[in-house]
Amino acid sequence: MQQIRILLETSAGTVEELDPPSGEAIKLNYSIASTEKPGKRTGGFSREVKLPPTRNNIRVLGFLHEINDFDSKDVTNRKTCYISNNGTTYMRGFARVDAIKRGRNLNYFRLRVFADNADVKDQLDKVYLNDLDYGEIKNDVATLEATWAYTDSDDGDYLFPLVNYGKWRGVTSQLDYVTPGDLAPALFVRPLVHKCFNAIGYNVSSTFLDGAICKRLLLPYTHPSGHVHGDDWLNGLRVVARRSSTQSISLLSTQTPIQFNVEDVDDNNHFTSNTTYTVSTDRSGYYSTHVHFLIDRFLGNGNVTTSFILEIVKNIGGVPTQLAHEVISAGQTAQNIDIGGDFSARNVWFDVGDTITVTIDHYDPTGIFGGINSSFDIKNTTSVEITKDQEVRTNEDYSVGKSLRPDISQWKYIEGLVGMFNLMVLTDAQSRTVYIEPRDTFYNSITDAWDITRKVDISSVEDTIINTPNRELTFTYKPDSNDKFVKARNEAVGANLGEYEYTMPERFKKGKQAVGTSLFAATYMIYDKRLPARTNSIGNLSNPNDARAPLVPVMWNAEVVSSDYPDQSYNFAPRILYWMGNSNEPTRFGSVPRFWWGDELLTHSVQHKYPKAVSYNLDNINTDPNLLYHDRTVDGTTTQGLYSTYFHNEINNTSKGVKRTCKVRLTDKDMLMLSHNANKSEEPDFRNLIYMKIENGQYWVLYDVKDYEPGGNKLTTCVFIRYLPNESAPAQTLDPHEVGGEIDVNWPDDIIDFSNISGVTNHVTYTDNGGIIVAVGGPDKYHIVANK
Repeated sequence: MQQIRILLETSAGTVEELDPPSGEAIKLNYSIASTEKPGKRTGGFSREVKLPPTRNNIRVLGFLHEINDFDSKDVTNRKTCYISNNGTTYMRGFARVDAIKRGRNLNYFRLRVFADNADVKDQLDKVYLNDLDYGEIKNDVATLEATWAYTDSDDGDYLFPLVNYGKWRGVTSQLDYVTPGDLAPALFVRPLVHKCFNAIGYNVSSTFLDGAICKRLLLPYTHPSGHVHGDDWLNGLRVVARRSSTQSISLLSTQTPIQFNVEDVDDNNHFTSNTTYTVSTDRSGYYSTHVHFLIDRFLGNGNVTTSFILEIVKNIGGVPTQLAHEVISAGQTAQNIDIGGDFSARNVWFDVGDTITVTIDHYDPTGIFGGINSSFDIKNTTSVEITKDQEVRTNEDYSVGKSLRPDISQWKYIEGLVGMFNLMVLTDAQSRTVYIEPRDTFYNSITDAWDITRKVDISSVEDTIINTPNRELTFTYKPDSNDKFVKARNEAVGANLGEYEYTMPERFKKGKQAVGTSLFAATYMIYDKRLPARTNSIGNLSNPNDARAPLVPVMWNAEVVSSDYPDQSYNFAPRILYWMGNSNEPTRFGSVPRFWWGDELLTHSVQHKYPKAVSYNLDNINTDPNLLYHDRTVDGTTTQGLYSTYFHNEINNTSKGVKRTCKVRLTDKDMLMLSHNANKSEEPDFRNLIYMKIENGQYWVLYDVKDYEPGGNKLTTCVFIRYLPNESAPAQTLDPHEVGGEIDVNWPDDIIDFSNISGVTNHVTYTDNGGIIVAVGGPDKYHIVANK
């Protein structure tokens, strides 16, 4: 018999008990994955509960009965909820009222209750990357170089790899060089995931995240507004000050500061106690100052030709520098003159301790000021606004976390990773632990399988052959319409970068279906020939050395058909890269890579290692993690792509798949174990395979539990998928549009195995397309060999 208790935390922080439905059992559902949508994950219990309109329920959920209670009760928003039976808690999640039923009287409240994955999804869908704390740094050569020594995420949360977003900022007539302003922080995936879940009170358990590959996965910087300081950071440095009353200056005889005695915006009260703004510790960078003025001027000795000047002065108490000025020519008059206007100093570097002052003085370019004794009233509309420039530039202090994307939720990043690596996510609400593993390693060993043969109602068993998803599957990244370079490449080649096509057996319904990540876009790699330069016999820099070009990821907002690069842009879909370290690995052309690096023309220096991050490694396939969905074969060596590594076994299970639906006598203890509420770690959970000794005896994966009734001692409908042991993915056959195939355009894509190409006469033919390397196989026929 059910003895149900429903507890709900209110907006006031109290816990209220709701009256459960009478005569209607509470039932629970569970689903962990979908056979129709490979790579899509669900998970967690959910239930709709119809609560009676008792006096107690109306008191707790009163806003639905009295409209004036809408704000005070506020249970349409997420509230922590617990459902227990006979003293055992089955659901720890959140609940919200989403509907009512009423005729002449109130009939019921409909309470929707979620737990497990739905709980964390709801919380992480409301916060963004820029809500995470990554500390503050100085964007200078030494700080960024220090991150290049990192091996993986054990050494830090982020680093600064070499990624080409467009024209390098360091440019001479003979080479390009990289500055700190060109590099942006790339977040390690592992600490990012931990930060997201830790912030909402969950721990993460994952051998995948702790593995050698995932500890090197990076999210390179992307942002719709560019590489910018975050709004919170900028607002904390903004100063708006003004006159609250007239400031009278009698008989002006020297440069005199204007006093702004009221600050509308400023955490540090710079102007209220003195006449200057001082740059705070760890806040050096580029600032802009805007002055609005209204001044009354009085002439004391009749008709004297005079002018006066307003100035924005840097370091007035030391070695002053005039940043901007406004000269006012008063003319010859003995009458009062009202003068107003605006002027600004833009993009000026200020170090810690530098000051900004606004001053007024007489002005005469001849330096002769005889007989001048003018007086001034600085009116109360006079104001100054000091703002930090938005763009992150070399040597600036800035907050890494606040500079991150504010437009994509943390859950979207988790979801993107789930789709990319075919991850399973299971949440234990009691221990506050999230388990994350690839599908192939998510389930426990066969030796730990749970034998439920005696619990199955044999007469209810129905086995069906799986015939979903669609027949033609494309494993692919999300298209990025802002990456015009890759878009042009895809149109020319006739296939999207990194995708892999797989055809299911004939019984699957006709049609195409995309599988893969819902967030991340594929990243193209180039040999950046503009970076490596050499020194001639007299010590001058000469043309770049192509063979030493470093291999770098590229994100360009324009199609490039020459050796010139587009202007920098960071407005791209999120990406995934693999960190190769500060690498001196020889390029594909046999030379040690080289690039020039520094903060300005006079201080840049040559580097024979570079911070290397890749989506696929053209230099040495033996160290290639291959983040493309298809496999790659270079010089007889194959590295498996994302499909072979993470999706093959699930697709194999599905293509040979049997779905079993049957009724199982699940007890309360069974469901507690399955829902990760077991007190003993050795007891089974949803990661355990299921064994049924029916016919020959087979192993199954439990996908769905439907309408389990706690305490009901009734049969529960369960859905299983037959489990096949993991196996190695077979070799892939190259399509003409894929790596190593023959195409009719000379677009770069990858390096191929020369021995597999017949009729190739030139392995290193440079085309006119910015130095693309192709192997010529005949008239208008090219084999993809390497890119620029």
